[in-house]
Amino acid sequence: SGSATLLAMANVLASEGTAFNNRVRFAWWGAEEVGLIGSRHYVRDLVENNPPEFDNLALYLNFDMDASPNYVRRVNTCENAPSCVDPTATANSMILTELLEAGFARMGLPSVGSPMTGGSDFYPFVLAGVPASGLATGAGGIKTAAERDVHGGLALAQLDPCYHAPCDSTANIALDCLAETADLAYRTLLELGSSIPFGGKRQALAGDSEATERLLALLGSEAARPAVESCSGADEEEHLDAPVHQTRMHVHDEE
Repeated sequence: SGSATLLAMANVLASEGTAFNNRVRFAWWGAEEVGLIGSRHYVRDLVENNPPEFDNLALYLNFDMDASPNYVRRVNTCENAPSCVDPTATANSMILTELLEAGFARMGLPSVGSPMTGGSDFYPFVLAGVPASGLATGAGGIKTAAERDVHGGLALAQLDPCYHAPCDSTANIALDCLAETADLAYRTLLELGSSIPFGGKRQALAGDSEATERLLALLGSEAARPAVESCSGADEEEHLDAPVHQTRMHVHDEE
């Protein structure tokens, strides 16, 4: 669902020749389920080997499992998320969260915050102090009666009964939910591609060896597998750059 949303957005932007003030990079990460390997390598590699490019990362959006059949509309948030360690990035992440929540509200749809505590590829970005948010609709968790009353569906049933199972095919997609999340993702991309809603850049990493070492320690070694919650999934790393200016805005998904 999320991967399809990204492909659709990239195709529309390319076909319409959309030009942004900010450069947008689409990414599909590898080996998320075994320790966020692709996204963690990407962030580590920039921190260690290309600090100027890392300094140009303005924000990151994560689209992971965005059409679960028994869905709850969730917006990734730094609230109650210890992984959001940088105060400025946390404040800017909350601006992104509020932007997505407001988008759902304009559509007349409820949403709920989902703390970025692990389990998806936003994790290395927020650890490294990059503002982040995104959308998710649930994996193997059980929908409560209260969630059923707000979002519909079946209470006391899995949000995605085919999560990590052979039945997880295109027939397992909630098309009504996908239409909502994909529309919100695209409208948000158009808005952020033209204007970042917070001023200034993060503290420059280039030339600051102490800050670099601190970030590398947070991100862990390449061989290490971080402890992550099993709440989502991700796939292959790849990039597509739209021909705009230097600030990078990453969007990512999976399913």
